Amino acid sequence: MTEAQFILAHNTTVTKNASLEEELAAAKKAGYKALELHASKLINYLNAGNSIGQLKTKLLEFELVGLGFLQDFERPEEEVLLSEARNLFELAKQCGFPAVQILSGPLDVNQVIRFCSGDDKVQYAELLQKDISSAIDFASNRLKKLSLLAEEYGIILYIEALGWTQLNKIEYQIEAIKKSQVSNIKLIVDFWHCYVAGNTPADIAEIDKELIYGVHICDSLEKVNEPPIESQLRNVITGEGVLNLIDWVNAIKETGYNLWWASETFSESDYACEPELSARKHYELVNKLLHLY
Repeated sequence: MTEAQFILAHNTTVTKNASLEEELAAAKKAGYKALELHASKLINYLNAGNSIGQLKTKLLEFELVGLGFLQDFERPEEEVLLSEARNLFELAKQCGFPAVQILSGPLDVNQVIRFCSGDDKVQYAELLQKDISSAIDFASNRLKKLSLLAEEYGIILYIEALGWTQLNKIEYQIEAIKKSQVSNIKLIVDFWHCYVAGNTPADIAEIDKELIYGVHICDSLEKVNEPPIESQLRNVITGEGVLNLIDWVNAIKETGYNLWWASETFSESDYACEPELSARKHYELVNKLLHLY
Protein backbone atom coordinates (compact mmCIF):
# COMPACT_ATOMS: atom_id res chain seq x y z
CA MET A 1 0.00 0.00 0.00
CA THR A 2 1.47 3.31 -1.02
CA GLU A 3 1.27 6.59 0.87
CA ALA A 4 -1.12 8.00 -1.73
CA GLN A 5 -3.71 5.40 -0.76
CA PHE A 6 -3.95 6.59 2.84
CA ILE A 7 -6.67 9.18 3.49
CA LEU A 8 -6.41 10.88 6.87
CA ALA A 9 -9.77 12.32 7.90
CA HIS A 10 -10.28 14.80 10.70
CA ASN A 11 -12.97 13.63 13.15
CA THR A 12 -15.08 16.07 15.16
CA THR A 13 -14.21 14.46 18.51
CA VAL A 14 -10.65 15.77 18.18
CA THR A 15 -11.92 19.36 18.34
CA LYS A 16 -15.12 18.66 20.25
CA ASN A 17 -15.50 22.06 21.92
CA ALA A 18 -14.67 24.19 18.86
CA SER A 19 -17.21 25.90 16.63
CA LEU A 20 -17.49 24.61 13.07
CA GLU A 21 -15.32 27.44 11.75
CA GLU A 22 -12.69 26.83 14.42
CA GLU A 23 -12.79 23.11 13.72
CA LEU A 24 -12.30 23.52 9.97
CA ALA A 25 -9.45 25.99 10.48
CA ALA A 26 -7.73 23.62 12.90
CA ALA A 27 -8.14 20.65 10.55
CA LYS A 28 -6.68 22.60 7.63
CA LYS A 29 -3.68 23.85 9.61
CA ALA A 30 -3.01 20.36 10.95
CA GLY A 31 -2.78 19.00 7.40
CA TYR A 32 -6.05 17.14 6.99
CA LYS A 33 -7.54 16.92 3.51
CA ALA A 34 -10.70 15.00 4.51
CA LEU A 35 -13.46 15.35 7.10
CA GLU A 36 -15.76 13.14 9.16
CA LEU A 37 -18.02 15.61 10.96
CA HIS A 38 -20.86 15.52 13.44
CA ALA A 39 -24.05 16.98 12.01
CA SER A 40 -24.64 18.96 15.20
CA LYS A 41 -21.79 21.32 14.26
CA LEU A 42 -23.32 21.93 10.83
CA ILE A 43 -26.79 22.46 12.29
CA ASN A 44 -25.44 24.94 14.85
CA TYR A 45 -23.75 26.84 12.01
CA LEU A 46 -27.00 27.00 10.03
CA ASN A 47 -29.04 27.93 13.11
CA ALA A 48 -26.72 30.89 13.64
CA GLY A 49 -28.14 32.43 10.47
CA ASN A 50 -25.71 31.10 7.87
CA SER A 51 -26.99 29.65 4.60
CA ILE A 52 -26.48 26.18 3.19
CA GLY A 53 -24.50 27.85 0.41
CA GLN A 54 -22.12 29.41 2.92
CA LEU A 55 -21.77 26.04 4.63
CA LYS A 56 -20.94 24.26 1.38
CA THR A 57 -18.32 26.91 0.59
CA LYS A 58 -16.70 26.28 3.99
CA LEU A 59 -16.43 22.57 3.20
CA LEU A 60 -15.10 22.90 -0.34
CA GLU A 61 -11.44 22.63 0.64
CA PHE A 62 -11.90 19.12 1.99
CA GLU A 63 -12.90 15.68 0.81
CA LEU A 64 -16.04 14.78 2.74
CA VAL A 65 -16.13 11.15 3.88
CA GLY A 66 -18.84 10.84 6.52
CA LEU A 67 -21.48 12.67 8.51
CA GLY A 68 -22.54 11.49 11.96
CA PHE A 69 -24.80 10.37 13.29
CA LEU A 70 -28.20 8.69 13.38
CA GLN A 71 -28.46 7.18 16.84
CA ASP A 72 -30.30 4.11 18.12
CA PHE A 73 -31.28 2.72 14.73
CA GLU A 74 -33.15 -0.19 16.41
CA ARG A 75 -35.24 2.13 18.60
CA PRO A 76 -38.94 1.32 19.05
CA GLU A 77 -40.21 4.61 17.54
CA GLU A 78 -39.69 3.73 13.89
CA GLU A 79 -41.56 6.71 12.42
CA VAL A 80 -39.51 9.16 14.48
CA LEU A 81 -36.32 7.37 13.46
CA LEU A 82 -37.13 7.53 9.76
CA SER A 83 -38.05 11.21 10.03
CA GLU A 84 -34.72 11.98 11.70
CA ALA A 85 -32.96 9.86 9.09
CA ARG A 86 -34.56 11.75 6.22
CA ASN A 87 -33.49 15.10 7.68
CA LEU A 88 -29.93 13.87 8.19
CA PHE A 89 -29.72 12.33 4.72
CA GLU A 90 -31.01 15.56 3.19
CA LEU A 91 -28.34 17.56 5.01
CA ALA A 92 -25.66 15.12 3.89
CA LYS A 93 -26.79 15.34 0.27
CA GLN A 94 -26.95 19.14 0.30
CA CYS A 95 -23.44 19.41 1.71
CA GLY A 96 -21.88 16.66 -0.41
CA PHE A 97 -21.29 13.94 2.18
CA PRO A 98 -21.41 10.51 0.51
CA ALA A 99 -22.11 8.57 3.70
CA VAL A 100 -23.90 8.81 7.03
CA GLN A 101 -22.93 7.03 10.24
CA ILE A 102 -25.64 5.07 12.06
CA LEU A 103 -25.28 3.89 15.65
CA SER A 104 -26.68 0.80 17.32
CA GLY A 105 -28.58 1.50 20.49
CA PRO A 106 -29.07 2.50 23.11
CA LEU A 107 -26.66 5.41 22.91
CA ASP A 108 -27.19 5.95 26.63
CA VAL A 109 -25.26 3.22 28.45
CA ASN A 110 -27.30 3.97 31.58
CA GLN A 111 -30.28 2.23 29.98
CA VAL A 112 -28.22 -0.95 29.76
CA ILE A 113 -26.98 -0.53 33.33
CA ARG A 114 -30.56 -0.13 34.58
CA PHE A 115 -31.74 -3.11 32.54
CA CYS A 116 -28.93 -5.30 33.88
CA SER A 117 -29.97 -4.24 37.39
CA GLY A 118 -33.46 -5.59 36.80
CA ASP A 119 -35.30 -2.53 35.51
CA ASP A 120 -37.52 -3.78 32.69
CA LYS A 121 -39.13 -0.37 32.18
CA VAL A 122 -36.25 1.17 30.23
CA GLN A 123 -36.96 2.21 26.64
CA TYR A 124 -34.81 -0.59 25.22
CA ALA A 125 -36.08 -3.42 27.46
CA GLU A 126 -37.89 -5.22 24.63
CA LEU A 127 -34.77 -5.28 22.47
CA LEU A 128 -32.36 -6.04 25.31
CA GLN A 129 -34.45 -9.08 26.21
CA LYS A 130 -33.93 -10.63 22.78
CA ASP A 131 -31.33 -13.31 22.22
CA ILE A 132 -28.58 -12.29 19.83
CA SER A 133 -30.08 -14.13 16.85
CA SER A 134 -33.40 -12.31 17.28
CA ALA A 135 -31.61 -9.01 17.80
CA ILE A 136 -29.66 -9.49 14.56
CA ASP A 137 -32.87 -10.32 12.66
CA PHE A 138 -34.56 -7.20 14.03
CA ALA A 139 -31.54 -5.04 13.14
CA SER A 140 -31.36 -6.43 9.60
CA ASN A 141 -35.03 -5.57 8.99
CA ARG A 142 -34.51 -2.04 10.26
CA LEU A 143 -31.38 -1.71 8.09
CA LYS A 144 -33.43 -2.62 5.02
CA LYS A 145 -35.79 0.28 5.67
CA LEU A 146 -32.97 2.74 6.30
CA SER A 147 -31.18 1.48 3.19
CA LEU A 148 -34.20 2.17 0.98
CA LEU A 149 -34.46 5.68 2.36
CA ALA A 150 -30.74 6.31 1.96
CA GLU A 151 -30.92 5.16 -1.66
CA GLU A 152 -33.25 8.07 -2.40
CA TYR A 153 -30.42 10.42 -1.47
CA GLY A 154 -27.56 8.40 -2.96
CA ILE A 155 -26.17 7.85 0.54
CA ILE A 156 -24.02 5.03 1.94
CA LEU A 157 -24.71 4.06 5.55
CA TYR A 158 -21.97 2.85 7.86
CA ILE A 159 -22.70 1.14 11.16
CA GLU A 160 -20.85 1.90 14.36
CA ALA A 161 -22.08 -0.64 16.89
CA LEU A 162 -21.47 0.69 20.38
CA GLY A 163 -19.55 -1.54 22.74
CA TRP A 164 -22.37 -1.89 25.31
CA THR A 165 -25.10 -2.71 22.77
CA GLN A 166 -26.25 -6.08 21.48
CA LEU A 167 -24.59 -5.68 18.07
CA ASN A 168 -21.24 -4.85 19.68
CA LYS A 169 -19.21 -7.65 18.09
CA ILE A 170 -18.00 -7.28 14.52
CA GLU A 171 -19.40 -10.67 13.56
CA TYR A 172 -22.90 -9.60 14.67
CA GLN A 173 -22.71 -6.47 12.55
CA ILE A 174 -21.54 -8.41 9.52
CA GLU A 175 -24.36 -10.93 9.93
CA ALA A 176 -26.95 -8.15 10.22
CA ILE A 177 -25.62 -6.47 7.08
CA LYS A 178 -25.59 -9.73 5.11
CA LYS A 179 -29.11 -10.62 6.24
CA SER A 180 -30.38 -7.21 5.16
CA GLN A 181 -29.27 -8.06 1.59
CA VAL A 182 -28.56 -4.46 0.65
CA SER A 183 -25.45 -3.00 -0.94
CA ASN A 184 -25.30 0.49 0.55
CA ILE A 185 -24.63 -0.48 4.18
CA LYS A 186 -21.11 -1.03 5.48
CA LEU A 187 -19.38 -0.79 8.85
CA ILE A 188 -16.69 1.25 10.51
CA VAL A 189 -13.98 -0.45 12.52
CA ASP A 190 -13.55 1.44 15.78
CA PHE A 191 -10.69 0.07 17.86
CA TRP A 192 -12.26 0.98 21.21
CA HIS A 193 -15.67 -0.51 20.52
CA CYS A 194 -14.02 -3.64 19.13
CA TYR A 195 -11.79 -3.99 22.20
CA VAL A 196 -14.57 -3.65 24.78
CA ALA A 197 -16.79 -6.03 22.77
CA GLY A 198 -14.09 -8.69 22.92
CA ASN A 199 -12.90 -8.56 19.32
CA THR A 200 -9.17 -8.74 18.61
CA PRO A 201 -6.85 -7.63 15.80
CA ALA A 202 -6.97 -11.24 14.52
CA ASP A 203 -10.75 -10.91 14.14
CA ILE A 204 -10.36 -7.62 12.30
CA ALA A 205 -7.85 -9.05 9.85
CA GLU A 206 -10.52 -11.51 8.65
CA ILE A 207 -13.07 -8.87 7.62
CA ASP A 208 -13.90 -8.57 3.93
CA LYS A 209 -12.44 -5.18 2.98
CA GLU A 210 -15.52 -4.44 0.88
CA LEU A 211 -17.57 -4.24 4.09
CA ILE A 212 -15.32 -1.62 5.71
CA TYR A 213 -16.14 2.02 5.07
CA GLY A 214 -13.85 3.71 7.61
CA VAL A 215 -11.52 3.20 10.56
CA HIS A 216 -11.48 4.97 13.93
CA ILE A 217 -8.09 4.84 15.62
CA CYS A 218 -8.53 5.20 19.38
CA ASP A 219 -7.27 3.86 22.70
CA SER A 220 -8.67 2.64 26.01
CA LEU A 221 -7.96 2.11 29.64
CA GLU A 222 -8.25 -1.49 30.78
CA LYS A 223 -11.79 -2.83 30.68
CA VAL A 224 -12.80 -4.18 34.09
CA ASN A 225 -16.60 -3.95 34.24
CA GLU A 226 -19.71 -4.72 32.20
CA PRO A 227 -21.16 -2.80 30.55
CA PRO A 228 -18.13 -0.70 29.56
CA ILE A 229 -18.43 2.97 30.55
CA GLU A 230 -17.15 4.99 27.60
CA SER A 231 -16.59 8.26 29.47
CA GLN A 232 -14.27 6.46 31.88
CA LEU A 233 -12.44 4.02 29.63
CA ARG A 234 -11.80 6.49 26.80
CA ASN A 235 -10.48 9.27 29.01
CA VAL A 236 -6.92 8.50 27.92
CA ILE A 237 -4.47 10.05 25.48
CA THR A 238 -4.29 7.92 22.34
CA GLY A 239 -1.12 5.85 22.47
CA GLU A 240 -0.98 5.83 26.27
CA GLY A 241 -3.71 3.24 26.88
CA VAL A 242 -3.76 -0.55 26.82
CA LEU A 243 -4.25 -1.06 23.08
CA ASN A 244 -1.31 -1.98 20.90
CA LEU A 245 -2.28 0.39 18.12
CA ILE A 246 0.24 -1.00 15.66
CA ASP A 247 -1.37 -4.44 15.93
CA TRP A 248 -4.81 -2.99 15.23
CA VAL A 249 -3.59 -0.85 12.33
CA ASN A 250 -1.73 -3.78 10.79
CA ALA A 251 -4.85 -5.94 11.10
CA ILE A 252 -6.75 -3.42 8.99
CA LYS A 253 -3.91 -3.34 6.46
CA GLU A 254 -4.08 -7.13 6.17
CA THR A 255 -7.62 -6.86 4.84
CA GLY A 256 -6.41 -4.74 1.92
CA TYR A 257 -8.60 -1.82 3.00
CA ASN A 258 -7.48 1.48 1.43
CA LEU A 259 -10.07 4.14 2.22
CA TRP A 260 -10.01 6.65 5.08
CA TRP A 261 -8.76 6.60 8.67
CA ALA A 262 -9.63 8.99 11.50
CA SER A 263 -8.48 9.44 15.06
CA GLU A 264 -11.19 9.66 17.72
CA THR A 265 -10.64 10.89 21.26
CA PHE A 266 -12.66 11.22 24.44
CA SER A 267 -9.66 12.43 26.42
CA GLU A 268 -10.28 15.39 28.72
CA SER A 269 -6.64 16.31 28.19
CA ASP A 270 -7.27 16.70 24.46
CA TYR A 271 -10.43 18.70 25.10
CA ALA A 272 -8.41 21.17 27.17
CA CYS A 273 -6.07 21.82 24.23
CA GLU A 274 -6.41 24.53 21.63
CA PRO A 275 -8.25 23.01 18.63
CA GLU A 276 -5.26 23.35 16.30
CA LEU A 277 -2.92 21.69 18.79
CA SER A 278 -5.26 18.75 19.28
CA ALA A 279 -5.89 18.35 15.54
CA ARG A 280 -2.17 18.50 14.75
CA LYS A 281 -1.30 15.98 17.46
CA HIS A 282 -3.81 13.46 16.14
CA TYR A 283 -2.83 14.02 12.53
CA GLU A 284 0.81 13.31 13.34
CA LEU A 285 -0.09 10.24 15.40
CA VAL A 286 -2.23 8.65 12.68
CA ASN A 287 0.29 9.52 9.98
CA LYS A 288 3.03 7.83 12.00
CA LEU A 289 0.95 4.73 12.73
CA LEU A 290 -0.03 4.25 9.10
CA HIS A 291 3.53 4.44 7.87
CA LEU A 292 5.11 2.05 10.35
CA TYR A 293 5.69 -1.25 8.60
